[in-house]
Amino acid sequence: MRVEESLAIEDILQRERGRRNRGYASVLNLGCGDVSRLARTKPWVHEHVFKPLADDGARVMHADAMPFPGVDVVCDLAAPDALEFVRGTARPRLFVLANVLEHVPSDARSGMLRKIEASMDQGDSLLITAPYDYPYHPDPIDTLYRPDPAELERLVDLNWVEEAIVDCGSFREEFARMSFPKKVRKLLKVLWVFQKPSSYLKGAHRLLFLFKPYRISIVLGNK
Repeated sequence: MRVEESLAIEDILQRERGRRNRGYASVLNLGCGDVSRLARTKPWVHEHVFKPLADDGARVMHADAMPFPGVDVVCDLAAPDALEFVRGTARPRLFVLANVLEHVPSDARSGMLRKIEASMDQGDSLLITAPYDYPYHPDPIDTLYRPDPAELERLVDLNWVEEAIVDCGSFREEFARMSFPKKVRKLLKVLWVFQKPSSYLKGAHRLLFLFKPYRISIVLGNK
């Protein structure tokens, strides 16, 4: 998650807090990844997304298929019983699916979202973010799923109250901040033929964003 994305989410959730005049009791961060590493490398995610929710009284739970440090619930979202733990969480709840869908096999995406929708009760919310115009980034896969907000909203039958496409910097800005040796390595890596196709594509695709911004789709819906 990029800084601009986290700030946009903070604004969206603040507006929703005002509309409902109460906070969430539980926040379920699905497909969270390595929470401890994220806290070190991208502290703005906690600062702008999860800390305000926790300060408002929510219990934040991080769930992932891997037992990374900081993960509260280990569950594979593709498994039939993946969201059984949700039953024991306090309501109302905010389900967060941040930059996960592009890493889910295309044939499993709809089923996963149906399970999330079925786990939601009246008053619960679902926040989805996904790359709209963004480089290839396998983790461990990237299906190059790049939906706009309207496409995300068609995936789940909710009352969608917020949508946005957020510009989130560019590779040109990242490149300008690199040391000279790192710049050289980045450029030479694209010319190196003895590498995995996925590694080559990752480096080459990012060069396209020297000339255009990264863009992220964000939607928030209520049941």
